[in-house]
Amino acid sequence: VYYQENPMIGKVWQKAIFRNAGDRVLAEAGHLPPEQARAVEVDSVVDSGAAMMVITPELAAKLGLPKVDEMTVRC
Repeated sequence: VYYQENPMIGKVWQKAIFRNAGDRVLAEAGHLPPEQARAVEVDSVVDSGAAMMVITPELAAKLGLPKVDEMTVRC
């Protein structure tokens, strides 16, 4: 975890690994080589008050995830 700007009032970032859960299930069942299970490590902003997570369309595409909803967010 590292801080941007002032450690008391900045954005908090955390490295996170996002995985395609379907790929993981297939790999564990022996239907997909484990190295082909899609996963991406990214630096992400932590919002301790958030009720849900939002990822970029680029990250969703890398993971092979379908779009389930769309919303506008502010950074």
